[in-house]
Amino acid sequence: LCNTFEQASTLGAFETRVERRLLQLRGRIEEFFKDYDVHHNKKISPNQFVRACDLMGIRVSEREMDAIKEAYATETGEINYQPFADRVNQVFTVKHLEGDPDADHDGTLDPPISGPLHTYGQPLDADEELMCSAVLKKCERIAKTRGLIFKAFFLDHDRSKNGFVTPTQFARAMEVCFRGAVSQGEVALL
Repeated sequence: LCNTFEQASTLGAFETRVERRLLQLRGRIEEFFKDYDVHHNKKISPNQFVRACDLMGIRVSEREMDAIKEAYATETGEINYQPFADRVNQVFTVKHLEGDPDADHDGTLDPPISGPLHTYGQPLDADEELMCSAVLKKCERIAKTRGLIFKAFFLDHDRSKNGFVTPTQFARAMEVCFRGAVSQGEVALL
């Protein structure tokens, strides 16, 4: 049981790294696997999986590969990359969204970014710029879906009407505005 839990946490951390890298590259993971999938059956060897990840700029450790094999390997030992791709591509969209476009998918389109990401007042590095851009696009999508006008949520906090609020007021207004669809980590990054 301990080994399974350890593998699950290793796999989760690896998937998060891949998601962040895909956001930086602005590409789909299938593009990296297609060259190795000569039979077009969505299955590749573990070595091919590692090479595809190398093309993305992600190094796969032995521990991570063991977790990937445990989760996605077939009976023949190949890696079925389609469920893995479906999981990490959730950073971009929900599969089959076109079949149910009116459903409320706000919280599922982008997995929340957890943990402290950035210290307030410091300049953003390149990775933080990309993540910030992704969070802003998420906010924009939610605002369009719900018909939100951001300004209305900040007016109560901006008593002097100068267009500025404190970081705490900003976080409070974002929480009210998005009702949990944007995580605290994402708000802190903004």
